[in-house]
Amino acid sequence: MRFLATLLFFSLLSLFVAHAMASVKLPFGLGELPTMAPERLRRRAEAARKRLERIDTPLTRSPSAMMSLARAFGEVAGGGCDPNVCFALDGSRTINSTNFQLQKDFVKLVAGVISLDEQSQFAALQYGLRSDVISDLTLDAEDFLLKVDGAKKVGYRRTFVAFGIFGCIQQLLKTPFEANHIVLLGDGDDDILVRHSGFNAESVAKRFLFSPHNAISAVAVGFSDTSHLERIVGNPNRVFEVDEWAEVVDVTAELVEDVCGLDAVEF
Repeated sequence: MRFLATLLFFSLLSLFVAHAMASVKLPFGLGELPTMAPERLRRRAEAARKRLERIDTPLTRSPSAMMSLARAFGEVAGGGCDPNVCFALDGSRTINSTNFQLQKDFVKLVAGVISLDEQSQFAALQYGLRSDVISDLTLDAEDFLLKVDGAKKVGYRRTFVAFGIFGCIQQLLKTPFEANHIVLLGDGDDDILVRHSGFNAESVAKRFLFSPHNAISAVAVGFSDTSHLERIVGNPNRVFEVDEWAEVVDVTAELVEDVCGLDAVEF
């Protein structure tokens, strides 16, 4: 399968129009990305590539998954990634242990790609009946990945998405005048708090999105209806749907493009 993915990648890469004197290695042995990148960027790309390849997960074992990661890597290599990112993981009991691990793996892969840009900071938490910090906002990508890897599912009895968004807002208050992005992950459950209390996912998100520097994306796994998520993020194009957690890596490129504010790399 990896051979087929490599072959596919090279056939697509041949369509890349680039006049380059150097290159950036792509992860998982998928070749090189032609670029005019300075030596400093190539060193960062090499460090990010190694971080990705140390992530041992079934999510990277299909050709489509590796292609999505390679495309995302190329996006950040070509355009950078300005926002600070907070990941809100679903830690409720509706997520079994296997899927919680896949959720963590996905966060590590996305952060690993974005870490190619050393300006980005990362935070993560899990939400349910409350929110629990996994990693405070940090520039240290290695430390962030270790903390996400070591996180244990709380298994909350109820799921309040508002707590996930609010917890991320608290992390991103440390960078109020910078581009800040929340990535919300979930499986469709949201025990909406009393709407008139002003503390529900939509109202909390609306206050965060009042700043033009801020944005929210959502990864919806197994949702039958994403309209609630679309109202939370304020833009239906910022909701990325998959049927199950095992497929979540397939939206990596689109999510990274959205978070980083980049145009897609066309292969």
